[in-house]
Amino acid sequence: MLVRVFNDGGSAGTTGLTEDSLSVDAALQNGSSATLIAPDDVSRFRLNIGIRTLAQGVTLSITARDKDGAIVKSVTTAYLPTFFTQVGASQLLNGYVLRGGETITFDVTGGSAFIYGATTDNATNDPSVQFARPND
Repeated sequence: MLVRVFNDGGSAGTTGLTEDSLSVDAALQNGSSATLIAPDDVSRFRLNIGIRTLAQGVTLSITARDKDGAIVKSVTTAYLPTFFTQVGASQLLNGYVLRGGETITFDVTGGSAFIYGATTDNATNDPSVQFARPND
């Protein structure tokens, strides 16, 4: 199944993206680790992070690193089963404000979930999406 996510600009048209559906098997599982990349220019782009849990809920250890790999924030959080949220990166990182180019790593310590980053252009509201896939 394919869906289109878009912003309706009226007579100016739409901006958006298309996305395939994901199978439950593609979710991040207990013991897996995955990373999202923050936009380089946080004055032009914003990053929201979405988490959709499955039947067991999820417990996450989240680590943000700057461009040089230094840890700038670590948090642990848990979400109930079959729960969905999409929040700004700063909210997910307990107040840490992105400076640009950070990596945000999610270590799943219990349960399973889909995690994605939604980057949006602040001028046009044109979105893009990156799904957190297991690190090799």
